Amino acid sequence: MDTDQINSLENAGQEEIEKLLQSLATQLGTCMTFPELSAAGRRERVWRALFRWLESEETASSVQTAALALLRILTRDEDGLDRVVTSERVDRLIALAGLQTQECMEQKPDNNPDYKVIEEAAKCMCNLCRQSGAARRLAAASAACLQGLTLRLRAFREPELTHGVKLYSLKLLFLLSTLCPEIRLPLVHDHHGLTYMTEVLDMLLSTSLASAAPDDERARGVELASEILKVVYSVTHSLASPDEEDEGHLMRLTEVLREYLVLSNTTEDLTNFVVQVLTTVPSNCYPALLVPEAPGARPDSGDDTAALDTVLHLLGVKLQQTQNLPASCQREQLTPILAMMSYSSKACRAIRRYFRAQILPPRRDVLTRPEEGSSLRSQLIRLMTSPVSEVKVLAAHLLFVLCKEDVGRFVKYTGYGNAAGLLAARGLMLGGPRPAGYSSDSDSDTEEYVRYQDSMDPVTGRVEPPRPDPMAGYSEERKIHEAEKLVTLINQSIDNGLIQPCRVGADGKPHPISHVLELQEGAAAAATGSSAGAARPQTDSDSE
Repeated sequence: MDTDQINSLENAGQEEIEKLLQSLATQLGTCMTFPELSAAGRRERVWRALFRWLESEETASSVQTAALALLRILTRDEDGLDRVVTSERVDRLIALAGLQTQECMEQKPDNNPDYKVIEEAAKCMCNLCRQSGAARRLAAASAACLQGLTLRLRAFREPELTHGVKLYSLKLLFLLSTLCPEIRLPLVHDHHGLTYMTEVLDMLLSTSLASAAPDDERARGVELASEILKVVYSVTHSLASPDEEDEGHLMRLTEVLREYLVLSNTTEDLTNFVVQVLTTVPSNCYPALLVPEAPGARPDSGDDTAALDTVLHLLGVKLQQTQNLPASCQREQLTPILAMMSYSSKACRAIRRYFRAQILPPRRDVLTRPEEGSSLRSQLIRLMTSPVSEVKVLAAHLLFVLCKEDVGRFVKYTGYGNAAGLLAARGLMLGGPRPAGYSSDSDSDTEEYVRYQDSMDPVTGRVEPPRPDPMAGYSEERKIHEAEKLVTLINQSIDNGLIQPCRVGADGKPHPISHVLELQEGAAAAATGSSAGAARPQTDSDSE
């Protein structure tokens, strides 16, 4: 935008301003930065010229729409925005977006709103709040903005409210709730935002997302639901200690989210958002993911697990998608679903039983390593040695919970080599009691496992094929010589910092040693503990 265009913008009259604004918007429509506005106060001149028309109540709505469209393009460039943003300008954009308090709405009802102006103003506010810290602070401090956005949620049932107004109002609410943490609790407690968002999600299920809805309307419904779930996540993530009223709202939210998990023809992104929100709800909400038996149902019909099937399917998809992706992508894609499955399995026995039946069925493949294969169990066990620490910890924790946090059972299904990381971190390398809260057991080992149990290698978790004795034919003197040579090589590796051997201490955690002969100390006690652990029956049933 050159000097002549800025002069024309400042001096244009009512007759030619709309055409000029539209021409400039078309010319600059693909630009993302405007370095020419940084010199000689040009940016301030352009903003002043635009707000001359935006601040006047007499300006035609078509001119306001054109001015807002040009302003939206200019706000793509964050350079210098904080210098031209003022409280008066932000307040005017909030008003043009149709956001006001309940009191102002009652005093000055707008019976004929122009939704084109409202949508363009909302787009401008989205750009400003994303690019300018000053604009964010002013918007977050505005009672009209926050209360107006929640009142707009309440008005989502009105048929005349356009999709664009709904969408960009939600985008603005998401930006504010994400970038301004101080508004999250007032949004929930003072403005009942969580209640309104839950009701909008429920309304979409029976309207835009209904099975009979046209494809284009369904796509719009998915778009709105995704934006709402993003706001809900940022809000519920901050409810560290929800009170009784909050828990009631979150229980209702979980019931609605279950319906989203069982939607037909849904999108993977929408299911991802649902799973992310479910990582933030209290533990007593997870049973709402199951539908209890209906009166008169067969005694063996059990709970409706359709929502859990969707979660398992999503897990399988994510595991396949992330096999060859970099570590950062694994973290982003896998941590939400692994966390949600871990939390829900620990909180609800019925959920744990179902996930366990699908992921950890009784062992039959005793001749292959636990991490080999394409089953969910094998893929999760491979994640236990992932270089991504969050993924590694969550995958191990999920399997540990499915094993009722029983060390022997955990080692049985994963092998000691894979389990060692979690056991070392928790001080359980010598075993330990199972935490309270889990049901009692009965034996349900398969015939294959019982037959080969004594022959299994606890480290690899399988029956190893027979190998020839590498020391066959050695004399006793040579065996002693080879052992001494091995000790010397190990100590040299320790001294050079190549390895750091450890032994398990009394706290169940590994402790470094300074000499390899220290491994012999306490070996008898460890063997006794190991024998006692082996004598304890390893069982798998979740029956009471």
